[in-house]
Amino acid sequence: MKVLPHITDRDLQMSQDAIVQMQREDLELLQGYSDAFLEQARAAAIQASAPVVIMCNVLTSDVQPCSLDWLGEPNVLRLPPVVYATAKRALEARDPDSEVVVLLYHPNNDVLSIYTIGPASDESGPSPSE
Repeated sequence: MKVLPHITDRDLQMSQDAIVQMQREDLELLQGYSDAFLEQARAAAIQASAPVVIMCNVLTSDVQPCSLDWLGEPNVLRLPPVVYATAKRALEARDPDSEVVVLLYHPNNDVLSIYTIGPASDESGPSPSE
């Protein structure tokens, strides 16, 4: 999993313990749902004919696939410029067949984390050939 941190002044006011706890919760969520996020992003990208990110409100579990650029208008989501630029770079750098960009919003702390994730790894290994 690629982690693309977005640091703001507000983030820097959080304690190290609070940041670690928040990231731990993020990783648990992403690892548990990475396949579903990837499937949802692929379906949305086909429908929108554009690369999409997954916006996720951590408290409510509201998930919305949406393209950063829509009908030629950059930053249609009105994200802060540094967040938009980071998400845009993540979209451009990802492998479209195996990765999806997820923006996780933490309303309690007003923190938006950006991650590039892939599908959950298959730990069963290859099936033996006959």
